[in-house]
Amino acid sequence: GQGRSITCLALTSLYVSGRYQYRIVAGSSDGTVRAWEASSGNEVWCFKGQGSSITCLALTSLNVSGSNQYCIVAGSSDGTVRACEASSGNEVWCFKGQGSSITCLALTSLNVSGSNQDWIVAGSSDGTVRAWEPSSGQQVWCFKGQGSSITCLASISLNVSGSYQDWIVAGSSDGTVRAWEASSGNEVRCFKGQGRSITCLALTSLYVSGRYQYRIVAGSSDGTVRAWEASSGNEVRCFKGQGRSITLLASISLNVSGSYQYCIDAGSSDGT
Repeated sequence: GQGRSITCLALTSLYVSGRYQYRIVAGSSDGTVRAWEASSGNEVWCFKGQGSSITCLALTSLNVSGSNQYCIVAGSSDGTVRACEASSGNEVWCFKGQGSSITCLALTSLNVSGSNQDWIVAGSSDGTVRAWEPSSGQQVWCFKGQGSSITCLASISLNVSGSYQDWIVAGSSDGTVRAWEASSGNEVRCFKGQGRSITCLALTSLYVSGRYQYRIVAGSSDGTVRAWEASSGNEVRCFKGQGRSITLLASISLNVSGSYQYCIDAGSSDGT
C-alpha cells in the first residue's frame, strides 16, 4: 500500500466488533502511517498528516474524550510528534517543539501526585531529549545535555538507595550513554566507554552476589558491546568480537548446561 520506503513498524491488538484484531502499522518515507488487519491483509486506515519521512513509531494508551484508547505515536524528520487513534487513524494531537528530526521514541509510566501517568519521550538529531504528557501533548521537560544526535532510547525502573526511580537512557552519536531521572529530567549517569556512535541499547537485570543488579548494555558502530552496572556506573563487560557496526541488541534467558542464564544477542552489519 505504500510506494515509498518503509522506515518503521509497530504491532497492536484492538477489540473491534466483539473480537480482537491484530494490526500491523507502518511508517513511510512519504510521511504516511498505514494500518492493516493482520489476518486478512486489508488496509484499515491511512494517516497522511505528515509530509516528511516517518522515523519512528510507538504505542500508548491515551484518554480521548473521556475514554482510554490505544494510539499510535509517530516521530518525523520535520521534528513533529503526532498521535493518532489506532482504531481509526484520526489525529489526537500534534507537538511541534523540535525543529530537528525525531530519531527515536520511548514510553515510560510514572507516579505523579499519586496517580500513574504515561509519558512519551523523544530523542532528536539536535541532541535534545524531550518528554510530553501524552493525553494533553504538553511538554514536561527538555534536556539539552548532548550536542550530538540521539540515536536510541530506553526506559528502566530500578531501586536506587531503597526507592524506585524511573530512568530514561539515551545513546548518542558522540559515543556517550546518558541516563535521566524521568520525573525531573535531571541527569543521573553518563557512561563514556565508547568513542564511536552508540547504535542500540538493551536493559537487563541479574542476580549477582545476593542482590539484583540492573545493567545497561550498548552496541556501537565500532563493533563493541559494553555493559555498565546502572546504579554505580561501573563498566562490567566489554565484548570486542565483532569488527563491524552493531545494529541491534536483545536480552534473552537461555538454558545453558541445565541452568538458566541471561544472555545478550547482538546483530552486526557484517551479517553475524
